[in-house]
Amino acid sequence: MNAILQFNKHKYETPLEMLGRLRIERPELIDEKLSYLGRLDPLAHGMMLVAVGEANKEREKYLGLSKTYKVGFLFGISTDTGDVLGLIQQVHKELGEAEHFKNAILNLKGKHTLPYPLYSSKTVDGKPLHEYAREGKEVAVPEREMEVLSVACGDAETVLGEEIAREGISATEHVQGDFRQDKIRLSWQDFQKEYGDKRFIIVIAELSVTGGTYIRSLLMLISEQIHMPCLAYDIERINIDY
Repeated sequence: MNAILQFNKHKYETPLEMLGRLRIERPELIDEKLSYLGRLDPLAHGMMLVAVGEANKEREKYLGLSKTYKVGFLFGISTDTGDVLGLIQQVHKELGEAEHFKNAILNLKGKHTLPYPLYSSKTVDGKPLHEYAREGKEVAVPEREMEVLSVACGDAETVLGEEIAREGISATEHVQGDFRQDKIRLSWQDFQKEYGDKRFIIVIAELSVTGGTYIRSLLMLISEQIHMPCLAYDIERINIDY
């Protein structure tokens, strides 16, 4: 077979787990060579492309495609991973203004030279960055040019710390593998006790970006503008330009 398939990755799945599910749901592919074309983090969900059979020989031409994401930016909290599957670093006690946050997101449009997220699969000397991070080893994190082609902000909503903590704890229970689950779970349990009744703001935005742009890398640009921590509460890939 020679085909490029569009497939939906579920939240909490790794791309490899998605391929395993694809083989179950599409038995005709069970003996075919499959590979995903571009990654999504375990907490991200949405569209992925899968090369089948002979199409794997042309995979390079699909890796740099522009993509569109629907992102829930959560303000007032940061973690070392940029999403809820990490250890909490900062909590801002003031609620802030939604319009101020929206302006910071809109200002992302354009080209930026940014480091890869430390907790990512980018390899340095043959080793993924996330392995250096989990081992506590120093590493020179490479940078690359990332570009936000367009950005639009939608609604803002408030969410209780209790709900955020439940999402973080749930992530540690659903994502497979060894990634500091116990420490992360304890971090969110402590947050739940102290900030469970506090409200935080989430702004929903749609961003079209060039291939190789990490939403979690863009968080630092937002935080620098508003002087407040933020994280990617939800990332959904809704389109790939192919």
